[in-house]
Amino acid sequence: RKSLIGVVETVQYEETCIKKDGTLILCEVLGNYTTINNQPVLIGNVVDITERRNAENALKQSEERLKLATSAARIGVWDWDILNNKLVWDDSTYQLHSDGSSDFWGDVKAVININPEDSERIKDEIANALTSEPELTSEFRIKAKDDTDRHMKVKSHIYRDVSGKPVRMIGATTDITERKR
Repeated sequence: RKSLIGVVETVQYEETCIKKDGTLILCEVLGNYTTINNQPVLIGNVVDITERRNAENALKQSEERLKLATSAARIGVWDWDILNNKLVWDDSTYQLHSDGSSDFWGDVKAVININPEDSERIKDEIANALTSEPELTSEFRIKAKDDTDRHMKVKSHIYRDVSGKPVRMIGATTDITERKR
């Protein structure tokens, strides 16, 4: 017996499609090209991804606006994965804490440029917030690369799992040095 199906080639692509009412939509085509009885055939699915793509574009535009606003206001945004002890900084946070280079590798222990006079208080505030508080607002000093003290204000929110265990803290840091002078 001879096989009726030839070689199969998997394909995935996006294409503008026209609905019966004439509306243009963006479609994602997922399937396999093959031949059946020596005739080329596409077997697969066509999915309308217009809403998904619009949502992706809206998110990208929102991120661009946030990046511009945080840069202009000199506000750093950060996200601490408490369970894995990893910290993600945006570009503005790098600017606030360093010379703007990416010399920070995401380990919370690496963020020890807090002035020693403020360090214990900050550790206590963080421990207290992680134990029972939904938010943390604090001020502290950091040692800048040029060896000067800079005053920072941080406001953060703590996310907890269903058992109440803290799993994530996101926050914003502002340089308030000029206000403190």
